[in-house]
Amino acid sequence: MEGFELLDQMDFHLGFHSAYPFWLGQRVNIYDPEQNQCLLGIIPEVKACLQTERFNAAICVNGLMLLNVRHLSQTAPDMGISGDFDQSAIWMDRHLDYANALQLCLESESIKHPDSYEVSATATRAKEICKVGFLDGRPVNVSFGTARTLTTVMHALSGWVAGGALTPSPLEAPGWRIPHEVVHVEAARFALQKFALIARNEHHVTWLSYLLKAKTAYADNDYRMSFVLSWFIIESSLRWHWMIENEKKVRSPCTKIIDDLCAGKLICDQQKRALTSLRKLRNELMHNPADTVCQPIQCYEAGQIACDLALLGTDVDLVTSWRTKVQF
Repeated sequence: MEGFELLDQMDFHLGFHSAYPFWLGQRVNIYDPEQNQCLLGIIPEVKACLQTERFNAAICVNGLMLLNVRHLSQTAPDMGISGDFDQSAIWMDRHLDYANALQLCLESESIKHPDSYEVSATATRAKEICKVGFLDGRPVNVSFGTARTLTTVMHALSGWVAGGALTPSPLEAPGWRIPHEVVHVEAARFALQKFALIARNEHHVTWLSYLLKAKTAYADNDYRMSFVLSWFIIESSLRWHWMIENEKKVRSPCTKIIDDLCAGKLICDQQKRALTSLRKLRNELMHNPADTVCQPIQCYEAGQIACDLALLGTDVDLVTSWRTKVQF
């Protein structure tokens, strides 16, 4: 079979990591020749996986998450065709939305599990992913961008182990560290099951992706951006639920939508008050962005309301952790 024919036969999975490295299921002593064998190969040992009609997903022992969204894989644009860049970029962005939603599920389930390290999800960036090709269910190749990222450093461990695991390891280069934190396998399996529920509806996937972007902006001390991203979810989900209830394709002011949903018991009085207050801040921010201050507590409140509205009417509950990197 020719090389290009093989490419047509492959299923490609996105590979990505959370904000910080961790081990899944067991702490690996990378210098122990019996323990580090799980890191060998194109991908390390898979500890949790799930296949549904919509996606294939797996989480490896080194925290690498792999995801193939079937309908996106079947509609992949030809990036070699001139003029198709916009479609290619949109296609990749949709894939990253699913990756973000999966990360949030893993963060939530790791927080809930009493014996697990708490994963810190972070918005997946195109420069930080790898692409793994599978043929007949087996990984056969992997490709990376040019940036040195957690994904490339963790993958470098495989070649380092194969070369004899001599000091120092790739994780001991400046800016990196050997992880000691362990996420429980049960948390990862629950996360995949929760992701399966979310992946049924692209609205939920998109909203949760924006939520992770808002959380990442919050961590980076960009509070205005964090609030705006959360408000995108709030207004979009409010309008979506209102249109389902009213069965009309007419526009209506946000204040009326909030009143109608509260009257219909889809949101409570407390949420209505919070939305009214956040809407005033949103208006100030849109009309006078330079002089409007978004406080961290307001961003957090917007994020919590956004998460509640994004999952309204589902059996999914997510617990998220909002942490900032700002130092004084």
